[in-house]
Amino acid sequence: MALVSLLLLFPQESKSFFQSIGKWGKLTFFLLFIIRCFSLIGFSVLGGAASYLYGFHWGFLLFFCGSLCGATLQYYAVKKKWIKIPGEQLLKKTPSPQSTLGVFLVRICPIFPFDLVTIRLAYDAKVNSTQFLKGTLTGSFPWFVLICALSAPDGRQKALQTAILAGKIVAWTTFALALLALLLIILIEGTNTKSRKR
Repeated sequence: MALVSLLLLFPQESKSFFQSIGKWGKLTFFLLFIIRCFSLIGFSVLGGAASYLYGFHWGFLLFFCGSLCGATLQYYAVKKKWIKIPGEQLLKKTPSPQSTLGVFLVRICPIFPFDLVTIRLAYDAKVNSTQFLKGTLTGSFPWFVLICALSAPDGRQKALQTAILAGKIVAWTTFALALLALLLIILIEGTNTKSRKR
């Protein structure tokens, strides 16, 4: 958080410093995204800082790859019981998605904290690592694009167009899935009603 505070207080000086140290600055940010997963500090501030310092494309790459690596490490650390989580019993009692689609839907919904979802999924034996990775990759992507688009000073228009496109894709996909679910419910209920009459 000290780094983010420095960025907010001295934006131009911080930008000059991180750009002057080149790849070491990018490596620092990548590692910060991984470490951040174990501190439960919101990732959007750090993602916005990376986009501000390195532009949309590099910021997005650091944000996306760093956060996914951190989430994967956090997932395995909890699953293998390498770390102890306070409130573990309470988390185990909460509902959990049971498929790749479920993980995707939880990730795309902004009201669920990223790290708590990762921890909850690690406790669930029904969600394997492949489902976790697929759902996290697809569900987190639009939010990462949007955060980077709103934070990047260069090419903001292009970044916003990418964010709008990602938002439209997510909206239409969600609409199509909801429509499909509704049709399946109607079909199943119709079949059940016919079988009861017989």
